[in-house]
Amino acid sequence: MGPWRRRICCAAHALFFALAIPAVVARAGDGLRPRTPVLWPEDTPCVIAVDQSLSPVVNLPYGIPTEDPEAGESLSSDEVEDGRRHQFFAFARDLDPRFALPEWITRSDAMRADSDAGQLDPTSVLEEHPRFATTFLRINADDARRTITFASAESGIDWDTTNALAGTYVIRAYTWDPSPNRWASPRHGVIRVFDGSDDTQRLPGLAVFVDAPAIHRDETGMIEGCLAATPGTTLSASWADFTDPRGLFTEFVPEFVPDDEMVSIPFSPPESLWGKFAVLRVTATTPAGLSYDAFVPESLAILASDKNPGCETDPGCETDGGGGSSDGGELATDDGGSNTSTSTGSSRDLDTSDVGPSPAADDASPAQSCACRSVPRSSFDAVAGIVLIAAAARGRRRRGSGLIRSAAHANPLERTFASPDGHVRMLNSPHRMRSG
Repeated sequence: MGPWRRRICCAAHALFFALAIPAVVARAGDGLRPRTPVLWPEDTPCVIAVDQSLSPVVNLPYGIPTEDPEAGESLSSDEVEDGRRHQFFAFARDLDPRFALPEWITRSDAMRADSDAGQLDPTSVLEEHPRFATTFLRINADDARRTITFASAESGIDWDTTNALAGTYVIRAYTWDPSPNRWASPRHGVIRVFDGSDDTQRLPGLAVFVDAPAIHRDETGMIEGCLAATPGTTLSASWADFTDPRGLFTEFVPEFVPDDEMVSIPFSPPESLWGKFAVLRVTATTPAGLSYDAFVPESLAILASDKNPGCETDPGCETDGGGGSSDGGELATDDGGSNTSTSTGSSRDLDTSDVGPSPAADDASPAQSCACRSVPRSSFDAVAGIVLIAAAARGRRRRGSGLIRSAAHANPLERTFASPDGHVRMLNSPHRMRSG
């Protein structure tokens, strides 16, 4: 390896690990202490179908990296008595990665943590958020947050869907440990809840993802996933600029009927996205007009250079170009996804008038190049590319009510109560999911 390549690779490694290693630390009186997230298993099913008429309870496995507090450790005097615990939520729409879930679940939580709760904007509190407040369900109650122990995690978390409206839900996990509290990275896959009604009247179950955190401008990435829906359901795909929180979605794949339950959609980044991040959305629409928007959970970095074959052949640089995974991040996010209503209009673009941009969107900088060029000019390109991916990963880390059955948010499907017997059907992804 020549001297320039060696310098570039070393600089890229150093910058990546400095920016991308989890660094969510407390700034409260309990010191500089990392928050312990929920980890989702890699074999998480892509779609889990829950028929409430058979069995309303579904178990969701999860893990933890370590117990918190560890053996022999006790909470400090600065901490809330019930701190260092986990809570789980089901959202009745998928979440656009441009918008962060708020740090606080309730204003009373903030008051207990001695924060200036009176000054909090409603968008900082989940219960008061103008978009989230009517689209989430608690899986476990605020006063039943789970201890962060291997014993608790071993049994997973049971979600009793008896009082949930029929629909398609995404699951998010939250670490209550003020302050800051932390949202775990998104759980891949969805839960499709229904009440035994005719399949033609069920909302589609759809989950999508990409394997790579970044692609070059001349590459074609693949959106993969799975679909559980009525025969004849169509799919379409759109992109938006992650750095523009009010940006509209642009369709790049018009409606088509997939051949089977597996989703595979190619994405070639347009010039307007070169050096930026892409938000990718896939929409499923049934013959009855029921629609559901699924988002790739993490934004996709588009490097503003052509692919350099040297990156694949130089073993000293193999990890430099694609190390910016967002696993372990905290941004789960709002917006744009279909909730459990029957939206059939052609305009599916975001109305973000009441939601500010996430920190990740504000801080994003253009991707420049591959991390393994041998000419002097590439040293800047290498560093910029790694900084871009690492910044995305770091940006994502900064991050008894139920569904209100109002006319604006009610599911069109009738909710029924379930009997205690039955089963849960799972549709697995074509490959393993990532933990996070």
